[in-house]
Amino acid sequence: MTREEKERQQKEEAQQKIIDLAKMLKNLNIPIEQIIEKTGLSKEEIEKL
Repeated sequence: MTREEKERQQKEEAQQKIIDLAKMLKNLNIPIEQIIEKTGLSKEEIEKL
């Protein structure tokens, strides 16, 4: 695996962790505004979860 592939894989894994966190926060009924603040995801991205 090349360095670029490793970096891409790490970025994908980090993004998946952010999505998983947002799902968990949403399931805990945390306000979307706070989820946006904590994850950097857009309102639309969070609403799709």
